[in-house]
Amino acid sequence: MLDYKKVLKNTINLIKENKLVAILALIISLSGIIYFSNILSNYNYFINHRYFISLATNIKELATVFQSIIYNSVIANVGESITVLFNLNNTYLNTSLINKTLVFGIITFVIVLLMFFITNISTILVIYSSKKQKITDLVKENKDIFKNVILLDLLRILSIVIIFGIIVFISLIFSLNSYLYIIISFFISGLLFFIIFFILQYSLRYIIFFKNNLADSIKNSITLFFTNIKESILNSLLLFVHLILLFIILIIISLPVLLFDFYFINSGYLIFNSVNTIFINIIIVLFATLSNIYIIKYINELFGNLILKNKK
Repeated sequence: MLDYKKVLKNTINLIKENKLVAILALIISLSGIIYFSNILSNYNYFINHRYFISLATNIKELATVFQSIIYNSVIANVGESITVLFNLNNTYLNTSLINKTLVFGIITFVIVLLMFFITNISTILVIYSSKKQKITDLVKENKDIFKNVILLDLLRILSIVIIFGIIVFISLIFSLNSYLYIIISFFISGLLFFIIFFILQYSLRYIIFFKNNLADSIKNSITLFFTNIKESILNSLLLFVHLILLFIILIIISLPVLLFDFYFINSGYLIFNSVNTIFINIIIVLFATLSNIYIIKYINELFGNLILKNKK
């Protein structure tokens, strides 16, 4: 059984003794909380643009949809900007605004591409990190696995695009805009993403800790997941509960400041609108950073326990 107190203690000690880990986890949080936010942003995108998707009339519109799904899979919610740029180009056709949107589109692409590589490298370092390790030592010890980790993440993005692509194409063919279709398709895809998440997370650790190649890591992780599916489901539910408790604790700690801001906002001091927004964003970033570190160390412990269990 997973020792949750040990995971929490190790997480706290790691943050105390290796501030680099917190910085790397912050970088990962800008992409998504270990990909949960990436999946949710695609669900949100589909709900907000289901008519845009199902009534798409040309290849360019479909290309925008899939580009948005890909971008969301790297940085949560960034795909929305691509759709906005697309709509602006269509609305203000033959104007100078198109050149400006093209520039913003290129900038967005570069940012997404950079974040893809930076997030993968940061994830490796956080997974492998221990107390007082230097970043140079971490990089040296893991330099041979970067290629396999990048390829694994490309498979993650491809799997997300394929699953959402099926949802989009069914919606497109039958012009399905009903919430019943959304609920059914999201439920089925949610189960697939749950399985894919654990297989990818286990594969990542086979690559990092055992230096397996990509094919062997995926094969071993599939076996590990389906052999221990009960433990994976139970521990994922408990992990979700832990994250909710962490969020509640942060809210309770922040409550006096939030109430203070709320009082002044209602008293007409509009400057506190900005102060409140900044404070809430800080809380979100803090939650994302701590969650990333805890999730990574939690799955590390779960992975180690399952490996030892299967060797007995």
